Amino acid sequence: CLVCIVGLAILAYADKLGVRYFGAFLTIAGAQSNVPAVIAYSQNNILGSSKRSLTSALVIGFGGVGGIIAMVSDRVTARVFVLIRSGVPTGRQPYLHPGVSDCALTHRTKLIRSLWTTLGLNIGSIILLGILSMYMRAQNRKLSAGGEHLNEGRTDFKYAI
Repeated sequence: CLVCIVGLAILAYADKLGVRYFGAFLTIAGAQSNVPAVIAYSQNNILGSSKRSLTSALVIGFGGVGGIIAMVSDRVTARVFVLIRSGVPTGRQPYLHPGVSDCALTHRTKLIRSLWTTLGLNIGSIILLGILSMYMRAQNRKLSAGGEHLNEGRTDFKYAI
């Protein structure tokens, strides 16, 4: 998440194209590395194959929803971005032929609001991870102290933090 946050900041506010490409690289590297990390974290802390299957589907689904939220948060700029990508002249941007893959970086369609939304979702993920880790640590302490406490319905299961 932290690599993605740094990449988003660079991508949003850098002026040179090469620096913005580096920001895009960091953003994508940070975002794509989150998925296996979150899936591994959730799979290690859930018992039962059906719960694990549902959790994997939810993690991947909410990742897609996050992308939709970020794109919809800046609809006007997103519409211009889509029109540029499709090669339709918009009046605001120079006409580009279809197939131009880096028009968002080269023609200053920055999508600032979308980048800030993505940044907020990443920070929210970090906060949620911290809260969940503290909760699991407290549950493990209760289990270690003895008694009738159950983690995932069992007395011998400790959360992996």
